[in-house]
Amino acid sequence: MRAVASPKNIAWAERLARDIAHTEREIAYCLDRLDTTDEQAAQGFGDQPAHREALADALAALKRRKDRLRKRQEKLAKRAEKVLVFGEPDAKPMGYAHAPKLPSYNLPSVVGVESGLIVDHDVFNDANDSHMLRLMALAAKEVLEAGELHVLTDDGYSNAVVARCEAEAITGSARSSAAQ
Repeated sequence: MRAVASPKNIAWAERLARDIAHTEREIAYCLDRLDTTDEQAAQGFGDQPAHREALADALAALKRRKDRLRKRQEKLAKRAEKVLVFGEPDAKPMGYAHAPKLPSYNLPSVVGVESGLIVDHDVFNDANDSHMLRLMALAAKEVLEAGELHVLTDDGYSNAVVARCEAEAITGSARSSAAQ
């Protein structure tokens, strides 16, 4: 199973540039409003200091956002990946077979057929998940203290992976990917 990383933290160059431009427009608006507030205060409107303080707070927050976006832009430029998930450094773009997918994690789990309980699980950030079948099956065999194990997989595993599993008394039954 794959889980997509947090969409609000996914960044790519175009999105960061768009977000910076939007933030700059908001900063310009706040600066314009501050000028208007100052003009109104000069004309004797008494409630303007409260508005000025609120605008100044908003302006400070926008400048922090712009700095954060610029730092993200610099960090992304230094990386090989074209997409980065801030706060989730292990998330990687996956699924290039048909089309690029959003950054994700592989979340394999082993569920006992009779009990329905999760026997083992792990998180992998590797788009090539062919090695996970054997690792997860071995972990399940250990937890279940079983001499042999029958696993249900999708049909994407190579004969070499299946042969390695069978050498360790792990038999696989493939479920067609088309049925997913």
